[in-house]
Amino acid sequence: MYAPTPKSTNPDVSSFAPAGIWKCQDCTICTDCGRCASDGGSTRWTNGYSLCINCFKLRAAGCFCPVCDKAYRKISNIPMVQCDHCDRWVHNACDDISSELYAAMGLEGRPYHCPPCRQAVIDEANKQRKAILDTVRPYSLPCPVAAMRPCCNL
Repeated sequence: MYAPTPKSTNPDVSSFAPAGIWKCQDCTICTDCGRCASDGGSTRWTNGYSLCINCFKLRAAGCFCPVCDKAYRKISNIPMVQCDHCDRWVHNACDDISSELYAAMGLEGRPYHCPPCRQAVIDEANKQRKAILDTVRPYSLPCPVAAMRPCCNL
């Protein structure tokens, strides 16, 4: 029985592939949109063949979710919400926003802050808290229990 080796099933590309970083255009998949040239995607690539040129341009224009870090098109069917602090758009799925909450946010005009902005607020509050504690600690009183110990000097 004959079992093919990997060499016999895959052509030797070294004879026609350019030197350096190279990937087959038909096999390369964009990390943002998931498309490849063989299914009608871009044939131009950037970032070490990880981004198609369309997603690269979207990222350069600031059109990427700050949570998943993937590019998005301005006109899309994917539900997104805009942060009231940084004005960036976040995929609802990236912040676990249910369709009910999404609808309520639109109807009630609830403010929304993306996860990076929420974390920045927490970090700033912790920084201010530490600064306050650092100014209070030098003036704190000695432990009252230590003052009640009987003297051991005889």
